[in-house]
Amino acid sequence: MVSMYRRVITVIAAAGIFLAACGGARVDGGVTVIDGAWQLESGTLDGNPVPMVPGYRITFNAAGSGFGGTAACNGYGGLFGIEAWELSLSQLNITEMACIPEVMESEAAYILAIQRVNLAGLDGEALVLSGPGVELRYVLLPPVPEEALIGTIWVLEGLIAGDSIGSVVGENLTLELRDDGTLTALTGCRTLTGTYVLVGDQIQTPELGAEGECTAELTAQDSRVVTVLEGGFTVEIDGNSLTLTASGNEGLQYRSG
Repeated sequence: MVSMYRRVITVIAAAGIFLAACGGARVDGGVTVIDGAWQLESGTLDGNPVPMVPGYRITFNAAGSGFGGTAACNGYGGLFGIEAWELSLSQLNITEMACIPEVMESEAAYILAIQRVNLAGLDGEALVLSGPGVELRYVLLPPVPEEALIGTIWVLEGLIAGDSIGSVVGENLTLELRDDGTLTALTGCRTLTGTYVLVGDQIQTPELGAEGECTAELTAQDSRVVTVLEGGFTVEIDGNSLTLTASGNEGLQYRSG
């Protein structure tokens, strides 16, 4: 029997529930100038830098009138309105996962900062959100390369931990994301099945189930695959090589089968 579980992800962005926002600061088609997937490059809160931890990025994704992203550790989301560059953020939701103390410190500062934001602006290609005692500067992220990713059968060939890549045990450890929003992955001892959604530059898996049992030899490999796929990951494709990267610089390296 497949064991299924559902996890809380960025409520507004991941569900794709976007309402019609206020007018102003828009381009053709009703898209706001802040629409897109952005990553925090730097920030200040009451004259102090917002602390940032390598491998635990902070993002801001906006579309329609919904915003969301990752706040170093947890996912967050809500609604926004924009009128002549005045920005209002409301109905903020945040998940409640615990991370290491320095990551939680980064998150706490960011969440406090973004709740003060009331202005949006562009500085060259950078998005700047500001408010009383706050300035947050973001860079635009590339979209998920859907055409090359979806429908291809990928074979796992490496486990990434920071700057190192470890070998895998077993053969035909495949990953497939289908155009109907479902996915299947083999860990070497279990079969993972579920659904995926595109959120900004990231893929998240609101449903993921596992079938099978693991020996002691394969438990760590299985755990790494599950950790990356269940936590939200970015995608990089270079030729026939696919790299999935999750928080903490954990990742998986695949090649096209």
